[in-house]
Amino acid sequence: MTAEEMWKEYARKVGIEHSDYEAWAFGDAADELAALTVEGKKTAASSAFPLYESEGEPLPRAGEHSVILNSRGQAVCVIRTEKVYLAPFREISEEHARREGEGDLSLAYWREVHERFFRREMEEAGLRFDQDMPVVCEEFSCVYVPGDMDHDLVPGGKRHHSIIEKIQADLWELRDEGYKDFQAKLIPTVDPGTIIGVRIPQLRKYARKLARDPQIGEFLAQLPHSYYDENNLHAFVVEQIRDYEECLEQTRRFLPYVDNWATCDMMAPKVFGSHREALLTPICEWIASGETYTIRYGMGMLMRFYLEEDFKPEYLRIVAEVSSSEYYVNMMRAWYFATALSKQYEAALPYIREKRLDSWTHNKTIQKACESFRITAEQKKYLRGLKVSLTEKQSLYRGADEKAAGQNEREEAGWICPDCGRGFERRNQNHFCGKKPGTVDAYIAAQPEDRQSFLQAVRDAIRKAIPEAEEKISWSMPTFWKGHNIIHFAGFKNHVGLYPGTEAVEEFADRLKDCKTSKGSIQFLYSRPIPLELIADIARWCYKTGKHP
Repeated sequence: MTAEEMWKEYARKVGIEHSDYEAWAFGDAADELAALTVEGKKTAASSAFPLYESEGEPLPRAGEHSVILNSRGQAVCVIRTEKVYLAPFREISEEHARREGEGDLSLAYWREVHERFFRREMEEAGLRFDQDMPVVCEEFSCVYVPGDMDHDLVPGGKRHHSIIEKIQADLWELRDEGYKDFQAKLIPTVDPGTIIGVRIPQLRKYARKLARDPQIGEFLAQLPHSYYDENNLHAFVVEQIRDYEECLEQTRRFLPYVDNWATCDMMAPKVFGSHREALLTPICEWIASGETYTIRYGMGMLMRFYLEEDFKPEYLRIVAEVSSSEYYVNMMRAWYFATALSKQYEAALPYIREKRLDSWTHNKTIQKACESFRITAEQKKYLRGLKVSLTEKQSLYRGADEKAAGQNEREEAGWICPDCGRGFERRNQNHFCGKKPGTVDAYIAAQPEDRQSFLQAVRDAIRKAIPEAEEKISWSMPTFWKGHNIIHFAGFKNHVGLYPGTEAVEEFADRLKDCKTSKGSIQFLYSRPIPLELIADIARWCYKTGKHP
């Protein structure tokens, strides 16, 4: 197979429309190194920086693709460059030597082989090698090996149908092109070419299944991943780990590879919540790390687990004292203080009243706090009066930094509820917000008084229709259960939502003409009489047929 043929096959399968790729072979031992790449053992390469300078060639860039050739010029696989950096030859790390996958994986072996190779290459170009010579270090992922590849293309090579390949294939099956475009606008720091477009509920469901796979350790160890969706999947798999020490170790390994606010904010392992005292130490380490998304993650954990019964006023100071010019760090600082105002108003207020934050974060905190339903109208009025002009205190974003402004605009295109932290495509989208109630009684009691009678009536109608079913809370909603979810309902601002599933909505379409329906859900407005008989019939049909959401 030629390089052009392989590229066209790969591009067609993954939906790439451009033809920007390079085709090349590894210098010495091209066949052996190509085989190591196919097997996932080689994920890095090195080249002499002076050769790029002398020949006027541009350095490789993250996101670029290459077709790897064997010694006969035949295409073997496609790789994607993940990271490029320069380092003096004498300072090459043991980690980089290990990634190169050659010999015994030691730094000593790497130095011996590469010094010999670089000396020869430099002499042929009329240049001189020395230990301080800059080396171009490139990290990459093997993203495609054709399924019908002949083993003799790479002598000694073998085709691995690894869990990584299976995961990537599954993710492409779950792809939603429209969601991919939405995500690309929402996450400007991520290369759109790395976004497959898998919706978050599907990723979470897949992660729960994947976490039980005995090969999952191979996926968690294969960092960096090739796709944004793989990173999100990684975060959700880590969430499933029940052992605190193991979960903490996997989180620490993953954080250096997190490169956007969305992936950063998704990962919140439940096991952390039951080890809050121990978790404080790594949280402080993360906040002091100097890495944008590691800092953001540490503050996010402080916000998620330490603003209620475990709250201490000194935690506010930890976040207030973070000094950064990074947009996504300061957005999290604002989100933290907005949430603190909604949950610990008296303790957090002095930081706003006394203007202890930089002016941009100060104003953004007030903006986000005023979006919260937990902040009273009187408190919102007072907070708005505390806004400052960007000239009153030095703004981190003074000068209308266009890039930060653009990121702000894109982040605001989606919406994260300031009270519960869940993300939605539409601003102020209706949803159940707050701590998950333990019982249906607790759920109804937590709703505004004017909705409680409607919800109780719906509950009674369903309970009477299917007395065999058990009541529970599932997906944060009242649910009737008998071996599986039969039907859900929930209270919203203007309506009761009923969730019997798509087939039930189709079955009762004639009787639902006056109701708004969407993807297996039905809306019953409070302003109209609730059709309790219809609701009972739908519940009974779901129970008898086994059709469920």
